[in-house]
This record gives sequence, C-alpha cells and structure tokens, in this order.
Amino acid sequence: MAKAKKLQGALWEHCVAAAQQHPTAISSIFLQSINETIDLGEKRLAALEYRIPLPVWTILVMLSMLTCFIVGLGMKRRFWVATLVWPLMVSIVLGLTADIDSPGSGSIQISRQSLRRLQSDLTPGGRRR
Repeated sequence: MAKAKKLQGALWEHCVAAAQQHPTAISSIFLQSINETIDLGEKRLAALEYRIPLPVWTILVMLSMLTCFIVGLGMKRRFWVATLVWPLMVSIVLGLTADIDSPGSGSIQISRQSLRRLQSDLTPGGRRR
C-alpha cells in the first residue's frame, strides 16, 4: 500500500507539472481522470477495511437463534425435515453474509481481471492499445 501511495503521489506531481506547462482543456480533463483513479483506489481500500461490526453480528446471531426457537415452538408436530431445514437456511444466510463481509478471503470472489489488464497496460513492454 505504501508503494501504491508513493506511485500515486509521483503520478499526481508529474501530471500537475505537465498541466501547468501546457494548460489546456485536455490537461484539465486528464487531471480529473487521474484524481478519479486515485479516489477509486481509496474506495477499494475502504471496502476491504470497513466490515460488519461485532454488535451487528451479535444481533444477527441472536435473532437467528430466537427465530429458530420460535418456529420450533410453533410447530404442532415435529417433522425432522422442518426441524433440520429451518436452522440450515438461517445458517446458510449468515454464512453467505460472513463470506461477503470478507472480500479478500471468502469463497465468493470478484474477478480482478480489469486490474490485471491495467497492470499489463502500465508495465513497460506490456500490451498497448
């Protein structure tokens, strides 16, 4: 992250210097796009850092347990399928929520192909348009 910040700072300085030497509408739009790129990087980091707080997890688990308990009490006859399926569904929902909450290590992953393409475009000898 420190290396990325350093590169972003150097890129910003070079772009500002170039825009000051040749102040045109295109250089203004270019600076705006660089600024949006840096902001997007910060948004990605924020998404990795901001997680569901522990009190919310506690309430979710307590509500899930209470719901399963009330459904179990409300059944006139005990069917093993209903007794098994309801808590299983609640567990699956909580498990998926936990998986989505940990984007770097969960089983649900978002493709990073666009970032790999960008890296390839920016490296020397990489793909050119």
